Amino acid sequence: MKRPGLRSGSFLLTTINTFMADKRYIYDQYGNIAREMIVHEQEYGIESFTTVQHEDVTAGLEYAKMKRELGHNRKTHWREAAWIPDSVLLRAMREGWVNDSVAWAKWANDPDNRAFRTDDGQRLSGRSNRR
Repeated sequence: MKRPGLRSGSFLLTTINTFMADKRYIYDQYGNIAREMIVHEQEYGIESFTTVQHEDVTAGLEYAKMKRELGHNRKTHWREAAWIPDSVLLRAMREGWVNDSVAWAKWANDPDNRAFRTDDGQRLSGRSNRR
């Protein structure tokens, strides 16, 4: 059963009842990211909840594919290595490796994240050229 959405400020709140008495609320949505709270009703009126963030990375994957196919200018000193989804950037901030070039190289070189690479060149080392 779906109830009509309620406007609260700039957020659209929607209640969707699912089986097992769980209720889902979309409490924030912007761009390609939607945040959802799932309320789990249990015995004796006790409730727990889970928050989930959904991100549509389709456009970002198309961008990365286009950049790989076009190649990059090898005469420049800087090159874009990967397109990073917001969810990965937020996780890096939460876990404390957002400024760690070795951790980013590990993420970019992981075969599971190959689709996010914008350059099919050599693997990233994570070392800085700064002296």
